[in-house]
Amino acid sequence: MSMTHDEFSQVHDLIARSLRAGAHAVVATLVSRDGHSYRDVGAMMAMNDALELAGGVSGGCLEEYIGRHGRALLRDRASVLMSFDTATEAPDRPRLGCGGRLEVLVESARAGHVAYLDAVLSAMSTSDRVALCCAFNDAGANDGDRAIVADGRAVYGKLPVAAACRMADDVVALREPMLARTADGQVSISYLWPRPRLVVFGAGEDARPLVTIAKAASWHVTVVDRRARLATPARFPLADVVMIEPWDLAIRGLSWNAWTAAVVMTHSVNDDEQILSALLDGPAHESLAAGDGALPQPGYVGLLGPSVRTDRLWTNLPPSARSRVCSPVGLALGDKSPAAVAVAIMAELVAWRRGRTVAAPQAAASF
Repeated sequence: MSMTHDEFSQVHDLIARSLRAGAHAVVATLVSRDGHSYRDVGAMMAMNDALELAGGVSGGCLEEYIGRHGRALLRDRASVLMSFDTATEAPDRPRLGCGGRLEVLVESARAGHVAYLDAVLSAMSTSDRVALCCAFNDAGANDGDRAIVADGRAVYGKLPVAAACRMADDVVALREPMLARTADGQVSISYLWPRPRLVVFGAGEDARPLVTIAKAASWHVTVVDRRARLATPARFPLADVVMIEPWDLAIRGLSWNAWTAAVVMTHSVNDDEQILSALLDGPAHESLAAGDGALPQPGYVGLLGPSVRTDRLWTNLPPSARSRVCSPVGLALGDKSPAAVAVAIMAELVAWRRGRTVAAPQAAASF
């Protein structure tokens, strides 16, 4: 499981609060894995002296142990490398239940962690070609060297070896972690999944559970409707943005990229047609700069409603629209209640985000 934007933000806030209070906190980073791991390499956690925990480096079996024992290990050094595997048999040490071997870099919290996490959170919102680099050795870290490579260049820190930059490109392409060797240790290089974005067109009652579930999954959510009585912050308190605009103006005003999903659920055939036309073929994104990683259209477009209803739309839309729209949106769970439909839609969105096959094959291939 990859670290979400919310989890990185919570780790950031716990470290920052601890430092402001003059308190100590343990910061742990998963730098290597061999075999199965619940968390992706690059995942982080923090625990302060009050045993407040944020983030995670496992499925929950290691965090408290790392936080408690890490404090003792860090009394006379700045960092230490802790290893865990399925073969460990000790009454006072957790044993991995998921198989494999993990190496976790454990450090004392410092201001550099806050700056690094600031850069991570920014990178998650701006690019889908980001690699995280962390230098370490058997004794711990090489002064905690960390770097962030986005779109082929270092946007934070510096890489200890040139090979790490080349490997970062491979990590981004494969979305799999790698280890680069250095003169005195290794560099852990991991892929950073971008924070996904969801734009919900239509602010009806069934949009509310969808927004709630999307926010719980750490998606950035925008709700759009031309009807002011429906598109209100009071009805969508969790949404990051609530827009009251004509459909075409709203689409022009939004930023689109490969990890943005649009779900159309207005319950009006005329409104749906206007939105799909603007999303798929309108001049909505002429202002996007070339080469910035953005696309002129969202990476995914889903349309609520049964096929018999949707068939009425295809006659007035370009032939390519049918293959580019996931319709009916959502996995076929067999329950049509608003909450169940929201779960079905989010399940399909998560599958699309991870490159799994969804209703329209082109949607999965676009990201």
